[in-house]
Amino acid sequence: QIATLETNKESLPRGDVKHLVTQMQTKNLEPGLYTAIATIEYDQNEIELGKEFKVGKIFIEILDYTKYFINDTVNKFDIDIESQWNRIIRNAYGKVVIGDVATLQTMSYDLDPRERKIITTYWDTRGVAIGKYSANITLYYINKTTNKLGEVNVVTMDDYKKLLQPKYCQLRLLALLQAWLLL
Repeated sequence: QIATLETNKESLPRGDVKHLVTQMQTKNLEPGLYTAIATIEYDQNEIELGKEFKVGKIFIEILDYTKYFINDTVNKFDIDIESQWNRIIRNAYGKVVIGDVATLQTMSYDLDPRERKIITTYWDTRGVAIGKYSANITLYYINKTTNKLGEVNVVTMDDYKKLLQPKYCQLRLLALLQAWLLL
């Protein structure tokens, strides 16, 4: 239970119709689907009626994606996504249009409430020139879309290894410092 609200009380002669209204502040609620239950008291009787309502909007955020790909091979293309909704989103999938050289599509996935997930497709870069390409990533779900524009890079294996090297050097230095501090 999030809140209890009351309306004014009204007498209702047989055959008449009256509207009782109340309002609830929703700015501190998480986006999602909620249920309002109205308890109506009349002539020492009580009835409950319920209705669902939405706060915010159904939304899946694209957090990140693979940006570097090795030329002349099949590469994994990961898209890091997160549901901003408080219910399961079924059959979400992604499409990626890379310049005028490729269109990729992921399998469809279900996302649990507020789940973060990596969805994957594959890009065969055989015959694709080394260089930068525009990337248009679109997620499809519940008659909605989320779109992110960006860039991807096709590089040689040697260049790809160089991209990874600074991370390795930082981790190696950190390990050496930790070992030194333990002495």
